[in-house]
Amino acid sequence: MVRNGSCRYGSYRYAKGASVLPVTERFSLTYGADRWHITTERATGSGAVLTIEAEADGVPDLSLSTPLLIRNASLTWAPDGKGSPPVVSAQFTVSETELDVVRNGEHKTTTLLGPSVLSPLARITMGPTLLNLANTVRARTIVPWFHDPSNTELLFTPRIEDRRVERSGAQRGSLDTPDGVATGQSFQYAGGNYDEHDVFIVSDDGLLLAYSFADLTIWRVDD
Repeated sequence: MVRNGSCRYGSYRYAKGASVLPVTERFSLTYGADRWHITTERATGSGAVLTIEAEADGVPDLSLSTPLLIRNASLTWAPDGKGSPPVVSAQFTVSETELDVVRNGEHKTTTLLGPSVLSPLARITMGPTLLNLANTVRARTIVPWFHDPSNTELLFTPRIEDRRVERSGAQRGSLDTPDGVATGQSFQYAGGNYDEHDVFIVSDDGLLLAYSFADLTIWRVDD
């Protein structure tokens, strides 16, 4: 990950065991007008592209104690590749009391019954998701559905889930990856696709460095 003043950019790569797979997620974060602006593009070996643009509240100097808080996100899925028309698009906007979703032109508002954290599928937003859930009592997670992108009836529909986050103590943790060892604050995250065996390593500025599933699949940010 490259850090240049109020900018962060780089890419995450996906591996299974020691084999790096043809899935790359490029990202950029820039700070301006009192907000962080996030852009990510995940490309798969088949050529399909997931694009996410988001805005987040946050101070210019990010840290583990002052993480980003995602306020809105726009997602598109283009199975025929970059530049082709998306088959599904959605815009998520969250306030303290409501979730607004516009999906393929259809609008729906959901009343939120307590603190909620928007987690819009981007790896670069995973660190803020973990930190905000760890710092907020009984917060729920808002996630766009993405289990099977070929199911366009469900793709990007909102899911509000109970997920648990635990810090692995004050001591820093590490994770072996095909590109070396990632070291930072260690978290366990359970719920949705994740269980208590999954390990997440977050940098001192609150951004994801790497994580692994129990079946030895790994996402790792490029240096």
